[in-house]
Amino acid sequence: MEHQPHPRKRSSLPRVRTTTIATHVLIIIDSQSEPEDKMEQSTEYLTAAHIVAELSAKITNTSCSRFNMNRANVWDGAIRGFKGASFDPSHEMSVKFTDDEGQTEDGRDTGVPKREFLTLLMECLRMRRKHHVSNCLCPMAV
Repeated sequence: MEHQPHPRKRSSLPRVRTTTIATHVLIIIDSQSEPEDKMEQSTEYLTAAHIVAELSAKITNTSCSRFNMNRANVWDGAIRGFKGASFDPSHEMSVKFTDDEGQTEDGRDTGVPKREFLTLLMECLRMRRKHHVSNCLCPMAV
C-alpha cells in the first residue's frame, strides 16, 4: 500500500508572499489568490533570523539616516523620515525622540531609541492593519 500525501486544505486566510528586495522586505497580501496559484519560490526555508542576517549584511556603518521622532506622532514621523531625501535604507538608523515642545530627550542612540522606534512603528502597523484593505503593497525597512 503506497502512502498518499494528505491533500492541502484550503485556508480562509489570505495568502502571503514574501520577497526580499535590496534592503527592504516586500509583503504582498492578496486575498484573491487561490491555494493552487503558482508559487515559484518556496519561503519555507526562510526564517526571521535568515532575513535579518541578509538585510543587516547590507547595512553600512559609514553613514546614518537620522530620525527625529515624537512619541505622540510616530506614524507621521516615520513616513516623513522614510520619504526624506537623506534616507538611505543601506545606512544605519539613528533615532532621537523629542517631546511635544520639540525638546530632544537626553542620551545618545546606542540602540535603545532605535528599538523603541521600531517597536512603536510595528504597533502602528498592527493597529492600521485592523483597518487594512487587501491587495495592498506594504514595503518596510528593517
